[in-house]
Amino acid sequence: MLALKRTAAIATAALAVAALGACSSASSVAPAATPVASAAPTAPAAPTAAAPPGLSAETEAAVAEYVDRFSSETGTDSVWLDAAGVEDEFREAAAAFPLALPDGYSWPTSTGQEYGNAAQWEHGTGAVQAYFFWEGATATAAYAAHERGDGGAVSAHLESLAAGYASPVRSMLVDPEQPGTDSGYYRAVIAPAIDGDWEALIRAQVEPFIENPVYGAIAAQAGDDVDFGSEGFATPAAP
Repeated sequence: MLALKRTAAIATAALAVAALGACSSASSVAPAATPVASAAPTAPAAPTAAAPPGLSAETEAAVAEYVDRFSSETGTDSVWLDAAGVEDEFREAAAAFPLALPDGYSWPTSTGQEYGNAAQWEHGTGAVQAYFFWEGATATAAYAAHERGDGGAVSAHLESLAAGYASPVRSMLVDPEQPGTDSGYYRAVIAPAIDGDWEALIRAQVEPFIENPVYGAIAAQAGDDVDFGSEGFATPAAP
């Protein structure tokens, strides 16, 4: 079964942010009190990320059809693709993708990936790249709306991002052992953005998306001309 992980850059960013959060939490913990005879109070439960809004019934039906077509559980896990086959599958997945791209965004004609010396790739690789493009586009649209001060669009894009992440469109092939939002990545990257902390989402999703020339051009065409400058900080785009 295909069980792809995120790219090293995205995974590293997520883990780095999670580690910073852990260090901050550890430094703020007060020293343990001297034990007393009475029973210790029950510790409060650890905070958990709020469940994302669900998909509409129409979208759920489209998701089920998409998963049935591209999941490695459908009996096609023994199919191997060459680089051209991955690109073909990416275009097929893009054409059938059940989650809407942000307004103004469009699908690229190829993944833009370099395949190196690998001669064969598992069925589903192209579909994974389609999901990653959708995820990056949605995160970028959310951040661009945040920069414009459009709170309504921010909420809509982040709700879409959370619902898509929680759906089997992701978990059928990407980190299937962590379906829904019960994952360190969701808690370290997506949930903080929903709460107003954009750092992890910028590093893990928006910067890599914008730095891809083809993807960045698609975002700019949609009006989301985000420029992070040479130091990785968002700056106003040149007129």
